[in-house]
Amino acid sequence: MRATTKTTSLLVGAALLGSAACGADSDSGPRETKKTPSADATGTGTGTGSETGQGRSGGQESEAGGTAKTLTKKQLDKAVLQGTVKGYKAGEVPAMDVPPQGGVSVDRAECAPIAYLISGQLSVRPKSVTYRSLKPADLKNATVGNVWLSSYDGDGVERVIADLDKAVDQCEKPFKVAGLTYRSVERVGSARNARVDFRVTGDISKQNITMNYAIVRSGNVVASFYGVNMLKPEKGLIPNSVVESQVGRLSHG
Repeated sequence: MRATTKTTSLLVGAALLGSAACGADSDSGPRETKKTPSADATGTGTGTGSETGQGRSGGQESEAGGTAKTLTKKQLDKAVLQGTVKGYKAGEVPAMDVPPQGGVSVDRAECAPIAYLISGQLSVRPKSVTYRSLKPADLKNATVGNVWLSSYDGDGVERVIADLDKAVDQCEKPFKVAGLTYRSVERVGSARNARVDFRVTGDISKQNITMNYAIVRSGNVVASFYGVNMLKPEKGLIPNSVVESQVGRLSHG
C-alpha cells in the first residue's frame, strides 16, 4: 500500500502541474477581480484568446454583514491546514511545484473554469494564494490530494463559484486541456450555495483517472480541494471533515 500511495501522489502531481505548465503559454489568463453593482453580474467571460474583467474594488460584503477582509499570503499560510487533521497530513509544497498563474489551453470555452482548476488555478486571478499537499496518515487509505487557498477582493469569490457551477452543468461531454482528454464531468451531490463538488474523469499518462474537487467559499477566500484514489475512484473526494476543518480555520481566523 505504501508503494500505491507513492505512485498515486506522483500521478496527482503530474495531472496538476503538467497541465499547468502546458497551458501557461495560452492567450487566455485568469481574469482580474472587478467591482460589480450586484452579485448577479457575474458573467464567465472565460473564452480562450481574451482576458476580461479588469479592475479593482475595495472589498465585498460578508455573509454576516460588514466588509470581508482580503487575506495576505502570510495570513493564508497561517489559516491553511497544519499538521495532521482528521486523518490527513498537510505538507508544504515546494516553490518549484507550485502551479504558475497563467493561461490554459482548452478546446471548449465553456469548460475553461474547470480547465483552470485542473491546472491548479481558478478562473479569476487571486490577490494571494497558498498550496498544501494532503496525504493520509493511514497507509490503508489511498486517497491523496491538495488544498489551496485563494484570497480575493471585490467580487472574485462570487465569480469563481458561479463560473464553476455553470461549467459543471455545461461540460458533461469530452473536452481537452493542454492536449489531455477529459471525458466527463459529474456533480457530486446537489447544487449548494457557496460550494461546488464534482469529479472529472480523464486520460492521463495512459491511465484512466478520476479527479475529485470540492470548491468552497469562506468570506473572501476560496478553498479548493483536489483528491484522487487509484484503487477506488469513487472514494477519491477529500473527506468533508477535512474540508470543514479548513473552513473553520478561515472562519475563526
